[in-house]
Amino acid sequence: MIPLVFNFFIEGKTETLTKEDRKIEKPLKPGNTILLNIPDSYGVRGNQDNKCQALCQKLLFNGMYDSVIVHFNNWKYRYKFTIEKRKRCPAVKGVIDTVAMRIASGECLIRTQTFSDKPDIVYKKHTILSPSQYTSLYAKAAYIFALRVQVIDTSSVPETILHQVTQVKSKPLSYPFLLGPMGGRDLKFKIGAFRTTRSHNEFRKILDGEHAQIFGNASDTPRRVKSTRVELIKKALRTDGSKKLGGHYLFGEHMRDIYLEKKTPTDDDIKIVIAALKDDRVNDWFHLSRFLRLVRIKRKHIPDELIQELANRILRTKSAETARAIRFLSKGAAAGIFRQLERISEDEDLRSKAYAAIIRLGDGGKKAIPKYRDILKEYQTTLLEKEKTAAIRRKLEKLGKAASGALIGLCRLGKDALTVKDMLFSLVSEKYPTRMTSMLAIDALVSMGEEAELRRKFRQNESVWKQVKIVIKNKDRYKKRGITLCGRRIV
Repeated sequence: MIPLVFNFFIEGKTETLTKEDRKIEKPLKPGNTILLNIPDSYGVRGNQDNKCQALCQKLLFNGMYDSVIVHFNNWKYRYKFTIEKRKRCPAVKGVIDTVAMRIASGECLIRTQTFSDKPDIVYKKHTILSPSQYTSLYAKAAYIFALRVQVIDTSSVPETILHQVTQVKSKPLSYPFLLGPMGGRDLKFKIGAFRTTRSHNEFRKILDGEHAQIFGNASDTPRRVKSTRVELIKKALRTDGSKKLGGHYLFGEHMRDIYLEKKTPTDDDIKIVIAALKDDRVNDWFHLSRFLRLVRIKRKHIPDELIQELANRILRTKSAETARAIRFLSKGAAAGIFRQLERISEDEDLRSKAYAAIIRLGDGGKKAIPKYRDILKEYQTTLLEKEKTAAIRRKLEKLGKAASGALIGLCRLGKDALTVKDMLFSLVSEKYPTRMTSMLAIDALVSMGEEAELRRKFRQNESVWKQVKIVIKNKDRYKKRGITLCGRRIV
């Protein structure tokens, strides 16, 4: 019964903390200024650059208040946010989608520091009791934590609390005591007790409803503008300069929706992507590979202009995301960008990111073989270095990716690449048969019809022959199922 004695403190403390709680009778009326005073860790974890978080954006863009002052408890400064109409707006990260469109259309979210602005209403969320503040043994044992939300009318004299909700969390002790070893070399014991968790007014469950109760319809997601997202993207892509506009941020979302809806990309969609590839301010290319795959499947043809701009973009920005997209071009479609692909294969840093581009060098036919040979020769030379310094290991890692691209490209060329078969046999490692380049070299040799020579050379080497048998056995099976032998190991 001893642990339970401490729990009597909880009931009385919870009642004391919550006895003055009250709910607002009806939503607030629109006003000039509101102060949002909240903990510095509340609502800003997703994006530290934008201090006007969801509630702030809703109150402004739904017209509830002309300005919103944001003050996090541990900040020295207060920031005032307003909306201003301008021809161009600086883009803001971490905003609601509809707000991003409104900003892109000329409703700018402006931030200024303020010390003197007096708000009509204060929305306050703060900790009123935490374990670090305990002085009582009873409180320490009960572990009480209390957080309070208040809405205060500061325009009245005296100030009036219109709304107050207090969340109280506690961990009361349960019977029996715990007695157990603390660990370490010496046998010591600690005394403790089982705990349960209680919560009075769970904020996560009531927060959305509370916002609606306090602010009415102003707590809803702001309405969209008349301009469509596509129009805003086009407008941004038509501008010059280095400043990033809202339409540039909306591009990635547009690409995502095309992919998710699985609709046939329109001519307009393709023109937007071409324009975006020319614009270095667009940097969200996560769905580009999926877009090209969709174009290839739905339209059966990827326009040459799109392929050319993709290659130019890779060379200009050295972006891994755009480089990966090359593998989704139609068969033979990369022949028209052979010169750009050659330049990629010669760039030491870029070719490790863009091994997919090296694979597609093979779309140019036999003229790709000298480039493939050079890459593999450099890889072999580095692999045979006796002293593997840190610099050599880094180089080998990069070259390994480029060599993988070259081996897949040769595999796809099949018998047209027989002139390099001796180099491929030398890459089939008897010591490390499961090394990626060794496995890809086996794939390429089987694709060239060299099964008999593989059998003759490696029949007595059990580990290598095991890999060879797997490829030979599955060659026809892959073909029937539509799975390519060349490149299946590369995700």
